[in-house]
Amino acid sequence: MSSPAEKQLALLAKPAFARLWKQARAVLERTGGSIGAAAIVLSAPTQDERIAVSGLLGRHRHSTNTTAEDYVPRKSSRRRPVPDARR
Repeated sequence: MSSPAEKQLALLAKPAFARLWKQARAVLERTGGSIGAAAIVLSAPTQDERIAVSGLLGRHRHSTNTTAEDYVPRKSSRRRPVPDARR
């Protein structure tokens, strides 16, 4: 039986995340490790990539271009406030 950590690593190692991790690494290398105002953009994501990122971030989005900023939790008057993930 796999531990929870092993299950999480297996999930994040899925091929649908490959471009996301490649872009994230490029941004971190370009900014010297700072994630302040950096955005990760997946141009024309595949359906698998969209589903994977949506599942990872808990949001569903119908868009041809997906940025990490599109998924930053926002406060909503209809739901319980969610802490800002950028802090």
